[in-house]
Amino acid sequence: MKLNVKKFCIGISIVWALYILSIGWLTAAGFGSQALVNFFSSAYVGFSASFNGAMVGALWGLLYGFIGGFIIVNLYNKMVSKSSPHRQ
Repeated sequence: MKLNVKKFCIGISIVWALYILSIGWLTAAGFGSQALVNFFSSAYVGFSASFNGAMVGALWGLLYGFIGGFIIVNLYNKMVSKSSPHRQ
Protein backbone atom coordinates (compact mmCIF):
# COMPACT_ATOMS: atom_id res chain seq x y z
CA MET A 1 0.00 0.00 0.00
CA LYS A 2 1.43 3.34 -1.02
CA LEU A 3 1.49 6.27 1.36
CA ASN A 4 -0.07 9.64 0.60
CA VAL A 5 2.90 11.94 -0.08
CA LYS A 6 1.24 15.20 0.99
CA LYS A 7 -0.20 13.88 4.26
CA PHE A 8 3.02 12.09 5.20
CA CYS A 9 5.15 15.16 4.54
CA ILE A 10 2.87 17.42 6.54
CA GLY A 11 2.82 14.97 9.44
CA ILE A 12 6.59 14.55 9.54
CA SER A 13 7.19 18.29 9.25
CA ILE A 14 4.85 19.04 12.17
CA VAL A 15 6.44 16.40 14.39
CA TRP A 16 9.96 17.60 13.55
CA ALA A 17 9.05 21.25 14.12
CA LEU A 18 7.55 20.40 17.53
CA TYR A 19 10.70 18.45 18.41
CA ILE A 20 12.97 21.40 17.54
CA LEU A 21 10.64 23.81 19.32
CA SER A 22 10.67 21.71 22.49
CA ILE A 23 14.47 21.45 22.44
CA GLY A 24 14.76 25.24 22.31
CA TRP A 25 12.15 25.95 24.97
CA LEU A 26 13.29 23.21 27.36
CA THR A 27 16.89 24.36 27.11
CA ALA A 28 15.82 27.96 27.69
CA ALA A 29 13.98 26.79 30.82
CA GLY A 30 17.09 24.98 32.06
CA PHE A 31 15.98 21.40 31.33
CA GLY A 32 17.56 20.75 27.94
CA SER A 33 21.01 20.22 26.54
CA GLN A 34 22.91 23.23 25.26
CA ALA A 35 25.08 20.86 23.21
CA LEU A 36 21.98 19.74 21.29
CA VAL A 37 20.97 23.36 20.68
CA ASN A 38 24.49 24.10 19.41
CA PHE A 39 24.31 21.08 17.10
CA PHE A 40 21.01 22.12 15.52
CA SER A 41 21.90 25.82 15.40
CA SER A 42 24.74 24.95 13.02
CA ALA A 43 22.10 23.92 10.44
CA TYR A 44 19.15 26.10 11.50
CA VAL A 45 20.16 29.75 11.21
CA GLY A 46 18.66 31.76 14.06
CA PHE A 47 17.86 28.77 16.28
CA SER A 48 18.79 29.30 19.93
CA ALA A 49 17.67 28.44 23.44
CA SER A 50 15.12 31.25 23.67
CA PHE A 51 11.46 31.75 22.85
CA ASN A 52 12.14 33.53 19.55
CA GLY A 53 15.08 31.31 18.65
CA ALA A 54 12.98 28.20 19.17
CA MET A 55 10.23 29.63 16.95
CA VAL A 56 12.78 30.25 14.19
CA GLY A 57 14.08 26.71 14.64
CA ALA A 58 10.53 25.35 14.40
CA LEU A 59 10.08 27.11 11.06
CA TRP A 60 13.29 25.52 9.81
CA GLY A 61 12.03 22.23 11.24
CA LEU A 62 8.86 22.52 9.17
CA LEU A 63 10.91 23.01 6.02
CA TYR A 64 13.48 20.29 6.70
CA GLY A 65 10.81 17.90 7.98
CA PHE A 66 8.81 18.34 4.79
CA ILE A 67 11.86 17.74 2.61
CA GLY A 68 12.97 14.73 4.65
CA GLY A 69 9.44 13.32 4.67
CA PHE A 70 9.22 13.76 0.90
CA ILE A 71 12.41 11.79 0.38
CA ILE A 72 11.38 9.04 2.80
CA VAL A 73 7.85 8.59 1.44
CA ASN A 74 9.02 8.49 -2.16
CA LEU A 75 11.66 5.87 -1.37
CA TYR A 76 9.05 3.85 0.53
CA ASN A 77 6.50 4.10 -2.29
CA LYS A 78 9.09 3.01 -4.86
CA MET A 79 10.05 -0.01 -2.76
CA VAL A 80 6.41 -0.98 -2.21
CA SER A 81 5.54 -0.67 -5.89
CA LYS A 82 8.48 -2.92 -6.86
CA SER A 83 7.72 -5.59 -4.27
CA SER A 84 3.95 -5.89 -4.78
CA PRO A 85 2.35 -7.24 -7.95
CA HIS A 86 0.56 -4.69 -10.11
CA ARG A 87 -3.21 -4.95 -10.02
CA GLN A 88 -5.21 -4.24 -13.11
